[in-house]
Amino acid sequence: MNLRNRAAPVLLVLGIVLVALNLRPVIAGFGPLLAPIQRDLAVSAATVSLLTTIPLLCWGALALVAPALARARSAEVVILGCLGLIVLGAALRAGPTFPWILAGTLLVGAGIAVVNVLLPSLIRRDFPGRLGLMTGIYTTAVVGGATVASAVAVPLQGALGGSWRLALGVWAGLAVLGALAWWPVVIGRPVRSGLQPMPSGRVWTNPAALPLTLYMGTQSLVFFTWLTWLPRILLDRGVSSAEAGMLLSLGNLVQLPFTLAVPVLAARLPSARPLVVALSTAFAAGLAGLLLLPRSPTWCGCCCSGRRRAVPFRWRCT
Repeated sequence: MNLRNRAAPVLLVLGIVLVALNLRPVIAGFGPLLAPIQRDLAVSAATVSLLTTIPLLCWGALALVAPALARARSAEVVILGCLGLIVLGAALRAGPTFPWILAGTLLVGAGIAVVNVLLPSLIRRDFPGRLGLMTGIYTTAVVGGATVASAVAVPLQGALGGSWRLALGVWAGLAVLGALAWWPVVIGRPVRSGLQPMPSGRVWTNPAALPLTLYMGTQSLVFFTWLTWLPRILLDRGVSSAEAGMLLSLGNLVQLPFTLAVPVLAARLPSARPLVVALSTAFAAGLAGLLLLPRSPTWCGCCCSGRRRAVPFRWRCT
């Protein structure tokens, strides 16, 4: 085996990690800055909420387009193109007016939406014997990006002269780094991805398809609502912007050991249902504490409510 062949798996893992790091910072870094963004743009809460809603709508709508793109071109090339969209979108989010920021948000949401679908599929294709480990590495990178972004959002704003625009636009640099790391993966890959379309009707004839769809949709709705609006809720309770960002980061930080360990454990268990129930219960307890016991230690509720994203995406319809 020559040096290039030995280096290929290492470059692929590195590329996966750096691409995954780009899938949440532009979203997680927005919540702690929501108050100054709304104030400077002089828009209502309903209007500024478009900037948090559009990415989620893109993720739902464009997820259906991703497989078709992967069949037209290789998944590697499509992911590289999506990183380009994230770079451009993150830069536009530092723009002077609301329409610029809205356009950037749309591009960011579109890029992340497609990568959200293709990267896990690529992991399943290229690492069938180490699916649990690679799932853990991928998910840890995703959560790690969100953790760092929510923690540094307010300090970064202060370091950049109080400009929330620059604090949002800086994530374009991380996307450039991700694209550079992904470029070696694209070189020499086949034109088509090798991701085979599922025969028509196979998914919806599976009795587990609907419950799994409802579960994943519900947990995503709750998690991204928590990710976006928790800092604003904490601000309304008198918590400083920096502390609100750190508490959100803490909620993401406690996920890290779970995101690495749970997929590996799930790969060895006959069923992931006990893990799903346990982690969902912890998530519900944390949210209940934040809502019903506002004077209780906030860090405890944040820690509990952050655990649900550790549920592995590889929970199969069997």
